[in-house]
Amino acid sequence: MSYFYLFYIFLLCLLGCHCQLVGGWEYLNVQCRDNDNEAVDWWYVYKPPSNIGGDMNSGANFSYITANIAGRWQASRVHIFGKSLLKYTLAPMYKKAYRNYVASVVYEEQQATENFKGSAAFGILLANNMGGVWIGHTVPGFPALTKGKPIFPTLELPNGHMIMCLSLDLQTMNSLAIAVKQTEPNLQRLIIPESLKDRLPDWVNLLGNDEPEVKASKTAVRKTKILPFMTKGKSLRGIVLARSPGDSRCLYKSFAKTKGIVMDVYGHREHQNAICDKTYSLRNIDAISLKYPEHVFYIDNATDSMGFAVSTVGVWQRPGRSRGQHWACSGNVENQSLSSKGGIIACVFNFQVWLSFDNFKVKEPECG
Repeated sequence: MSYFYLFYIFLLCLLGCHCQLVGGWEYLNVQCRDNDNEAVDWWYVYKPPSNIGGDMNSGANFSYITANIAGRWQASRVHIFGKSLLKYTLAPMYKKAYRNYVASVVYEEQQATENFKGSAAFGILLANNMGGVWIGHTVPGFPALTKGKPIFPTLELPNGHMIMCLSLDLQTMNSLAIAVKQTEPNLQRLIIPESLKDRLPDWVNLLGNDEPEVKASKTAVRKTKILPFMTKGKSLRGIVLARSPGDSRCLYKSFAKTKGIVMDVYGHREHQNAICDKTYSLRNIDAISLKYPEHVFYIDNATDSMGFAVSTVGVWQRPGRSRGQHWACSGNVENQSLSSKGGIIACVFNFQVWLSFDNFKVKEPECG
């Protein structure tokens, strides 16, 4: 066999591999993506309510921060329905050819019944052998699984919403299923390729004993699940806290007490009164603002379905172990009524993320 022939075969193999990588193996890039379809370690999106003034009245505008652009919320040049970071990040879930390689979970709120307190959890898990993404959000009806692409529901345009994306390794992606199951949500989708079942055993356990859906506990209140994590690119570390239905304990209170910090919470309906303790405090944020160079938009929590908490690092805060803790938390329990629904919050320790959320505040809340 001539060297020329061997070289020819080698070129054909290279060409075949290239075609597979370009045309069929995009699933290897399951990670958060920005508005330019570039991979990023994480992002946060805030879509404000409609009718807040100016060109923001449609409710389709949104602001964002990413691992590459943080510290101040950036106005997106595309709207929530366009070719945005939402569409690019979720694209692998809508490619049928990827279902043999990409595992996916879509979970949403579970309504309360006589014997079940309900779940307020909303989110999406996507993973392959290389890792995956967790998208936590507050948007009922998102994403539209019957469509060919992720669609933001028009019914939610009047309301404010928060969406978070974290790029995580496969071990962390698997552990997240434990936190999700704790909240007992309604599973809209659960697809696990055979090749991933051994690597995502806790995803398999979401169904329990091969039941068609997660069983709702009647009276049992389980201990809060706590999951430390670090993003795949190691630019963000944090803690996930998940509570079960029927658990009336405030996750923000537990977190602030554990860390010995003052936390300001927006949209906090579970505990209307501020908590002013010698070792920790919770204060309520009544209104926020989006501060753009050309305009400032003011928003109250009457029409905002999103919520967040941010630590206060002023010099007056209690010194010692609580000094300089730049925490920001988001989730789907802070805007719930006194219903003890299951839910998840994700708290991250990062100055740039903290600064972005701290910039939401119009003024410092009062305590006592």
